[in-house]
Amino acid sequence: MNRHFKNSTRQQRTRVWFLSVLISLLLVVFIITQLDWSFMIRLWNRVEPIFLLLGIFTVAFDAVFTALRLRVLHLANQKHSYPGYLTIVVLHGYFLLLLPARLGEIPYLLMMRRRLGMASGAVFASFVYQRVLDTMILGIFFFTGLAVIFDQGVIGFNWLVLTMALVSILIVLFARLDWVIAQIVRSFYHIEGRHRLWVRTILYVLITAQRWSVLLRNRRWEALMLSIIRWTFVMAGTWFAFRGFGFHLGIAETLFLGAGLAFVSVIPLQTIGGFGVSEVGLAGLLMVIGFSWQEATTTALTVRFTIFAIQVAGLSLAGAGAWLIERLIVLHV
Repeated sequence: MNRHFKNSTRQQRTRVWFLSVLISLLLVVFIITQLDWSFMIRLWNRVEPIFLLLGIFTVAFDAVFTALRLRVLHLANQKHSYPGYLTIVVLHGYFLLLLPARLGEIPYLLMMRRRLGMASGAVFASFVYQRVLDTMILGIFFFTGLAVIFDQGVIGFNWLVLTMALVSILIVLFARLDWVIAQIVRSFYHIEGRHRLWVRTILYVLITAQRWSVLLRNRRWEALMLSIIRWTFVMAGTWFAFRGFGFHLGIAETLFLGAGLAFVSVIPLQTIGGFGVSEVGLAGLLMVIGFSWQEATTTALTVRFTIFAIQVAGLSLAGAGAWLIERLIVLHV
């Protein structure tokens, strides 16, 4: 039975990878067939490497502040050294870039559980907090950018009202996240067959997460500020990536494209690191701000692959920094 389970797991893993590579290739090939090659040559002829280099540093700083947030969300009497948190963030970034269908989240959860020694409920609560914070900030950035771009009469007013309502709802939910978890726990108590093992397991994790969330009340606003800072660096990186090819984006366009690309990249479609779906999504966003279809697809493919290279280099820079700090700590001790 154990051998059958291993074979079944291996087959499922192979199927996931095959479908992910296939879908990514099909979407990228579709984009390539739509390219304006003369426009792409002009883009590369006017590239300014200094802005791409600055983009690498924004990725590194994003990792730095994400690691600080992870440390804040780790409730423990004896916390690990900062390089340990930064290493986890860097590895998580690599996994998200290389694994299909957001599967990079799984080793991230395992690293929090094993490297940081966090309980299962604490891992769940920390992960939920991180994703709530990310969604909230990105939602605010995206709809703010969209409201400014569509600042025309009734359309602009409606988007502004929607943005304000969204911000208000997200802030209220974030401030009462422990209450929200409590309501989920209460609903699980009314599930038919609640004595089953999987229901009891989820209840245990949720109750632990609720208790952990109450303990975190005094630190959630610090986590919020760190989230704002980390996503500000991501938006700056988006601006540098476009500026490197001669595009002078305004603040609204940067927020709209940067947050929109982040949302598109988390779609749980079976693609490798979001390749294919991210290019198509970015092309659609560029058309919203006035690009023609061929210019949008050409720019999307060029900038997206550039952002990927910037992310790899930036994570490597942050990882090297974590290693250096760890060595200095060891030598000092």
